[in-house]
Amino acid sequence: MDDVLATHRPISTVYLLCGLLMWLPAPSIASPELGRLLELDLEQLLTIKVVSKRDENISQAPGIVSVITESDIKRFGYRNLRDILNRQTSLQIVGSNLFPHNKATIRGVTTSHVDNNVLIQLNGRPIREPVVSSMNHDLYDFFPVALIKKIEIIRGPGSVLYGTNAFSGVINIITREAISETELQLAVTGGSFDTQKLDVSGGVNQGGFNVYGGIRSSRTKGGDFDPVTDELGTQGRFEAGHEGEQALVRMSHNNLTLTALYSDTETDNARSVFALPSTTHQYRRSYLDLGYQTDITTHWYANFNLSYQDYKSDLIILPPPLNTRALNRAQHWLGEFTLQGTLSHWINVLLGGNHQQTEADASTPFSAENSSLYTQWQFKLSSHNQIIAGLQYNAPDSGGSHTSPRLGFIHQFNANWGSKLLFSSAFREPSGLDRFFESPVVVGDKNLKPETIDTWDAQLFYFSGADSFAVTVFRSKQKDIITRQPGTPVQIINGGELRYRGIEVEGRYAPAADWLFTANTSYQTNADADNNNDVTYSPDWMLKAGIAHDFTAGASAGLFYHYFAAATLQNEEALFYNENPSGYHLLTLNFNANVGRWLLKPGLEHLSLSLYLDNLLDQEIYFPSMNRPAVNSIPHHAGRGAYLSLHIELP
Repeated sequence: MDDVLATHRPISTVYLLCGLLMWLPAPSIASPELGRLLELDLEQLLTIKVVSKRDENISQAPGIVSVITESDIKRFGYRNLRDILNRQTSLQIVGSNLFPHNKATIRGVTTSHVDNNVLIQLNGRPIREPVVSSMNHDLYDFFPVALIKKIEIIRGPGSVLYGTNAFSGVINIITREAISETELQLAVTGGSFDTQKLDVSGGVNQGGFNVYGGIRSSRTKGGDFDPVTDELGTQGRFEAGHEGEQALVRMSHNNLTLTALYSDTETDNARSVFALPSTTHQYRRSYLDLGYQTDITTHWYANFNLSYQDYKSDLIILPPPLNTRALNRAQHWLGEFTLQGTLSHWINVLLGGNHQQTEADASTPFSAENSSLYTQWQFKLSSHNQIIAGLQYNAPDSGGSHTSPRLGFIHQFNANWGSKLLFSSAFREPSGLDRFFESPVVVGDKNLKPETIDTWDAQLFYFSGADSFAVTVFRSKQKDIITRQPGTPVQIINGGELRYRGIEVEGRYAPAADWLFTANTSYQTNADADNNNDVTYSPDWMLKAGIAHDFTAGASAGLFYHYFAAATLQNEEALFYNENPSGYHLLTLNFNANVGRWLLKPGLEHLSLSLYLDNLLDQEIYFPSMNRPAVNSIPHHAGRGAYLSLHIELP
């Protein structure tokens, strides 16, 4: 009987929450912002750029895509970018004792604790840390969310156009541009676990020059986890806090664009060898992308981009008395050219190429370079049918060249219903540490081949205004997995394969201007070449649902429920045990209110308040220890917390 209740508890909880929010009173005054937000929602939901590097309708894009709008973010609230991404279909942010909350996992692809299977983009340009490939915890915890216009997510391979790490997905963060001549906003947040945040954002739009940017400063203790047992059997406090800043600015003038990001952060961790007491990981990132677009003819245009990234990572990997440090510094250059246009009304063509180079002063210094060429052709057979074909040729400096294809057929049954049948391949190049690391304990291989994944997707979709529904089934095969072979020393090799299959159901529904319902659920299973099932640190089932409502002028509430089943791979032979890393229910509630409109005092309309309540059920949430299987689990999410923000819009 207990098993039956456990199985149905997520669904019954959603019904309960729906009933609770439906009981709340209807709005008495229409919000003047609501119409604008709904118009933005419609535009942002239906038009995407991430799949084909050009604006296109989401129903015609050769990929499985979901979109997070600016108003979605505002309605449901957040502490950080990680909270926003965790609401999305088949997606979970996980981590290890060394790199907490560092990895986005999509569709169960979780063979490592570093963020090397999902490519992060900023305004369509890739951000890759080249030594470990990748450390992205600073983005998930410190990104200035107030700058986000929308987020586009590809579920499935994206290497045809984006190269390495676009393996199981792509997350493209699109930032805002200034609308008024001058804009300036401040937000101050305080809350549980000694959380303190300051967000400053603003911009200028004058004379064809548009600049918008901001900075987030964040400090928190992150939770109360004591006692926790490490892999040496020591019990102590597991620190889960951070402090630091991340700043971002986007500028454009005529056909020139410039995006710059800088972060300087310290994040608590528990070393490579899981050993308490906790220490800190100092991480500094600088990113710069310069772009230029020029029209060649009325039907053809070209883009040129030059990106520079600089990283510095300083962390302690061994426990006292050794306290051995790993200090890595790397510079990464990427130059890229694309040419797009139409051969006729029925044929759209994309051609491109890039060259990238890395210089690293790491534990073992190294240099690496890579070149690639790619193309994608979209053939519109009729008003209801199109075929897509694409290919990337990738030539690293060692390990051999290889290709990644994309094929697809999209059929539109009518104005609302359609289907997609897609095949795509992707690759992940070995990181600098995989190739060049040398020590008495672990030795890399500079001739490692890239990991590859082949994926079939079949989707049935429905779009009608801001309402949508989709069912997707997928099958993937991952080959040449980069792994570690036991021995003295441990060898980093290509070995093994995994097969994945799953189903995703998602939808959103706005029955009236002041209501929004959104939900998604996904199921995946995987097996290795020996038919051992469920061999990655991912849940087989996720269920997520949200309800948002506008009550009165300038006020809204958003309730969001997550259910993550237990990771299917558990450390069953662990020597030391913490809390059971079981499935969990995460419930959040967010309130927004414009002070002036709520109190009918126009002089206070520049002030807003928001209250974000996290983990309302106060669940103890642990996750399997991905990096050190001698321990069964590590803390994953803080307990119940409340976070109050004051927003000030300056004239």
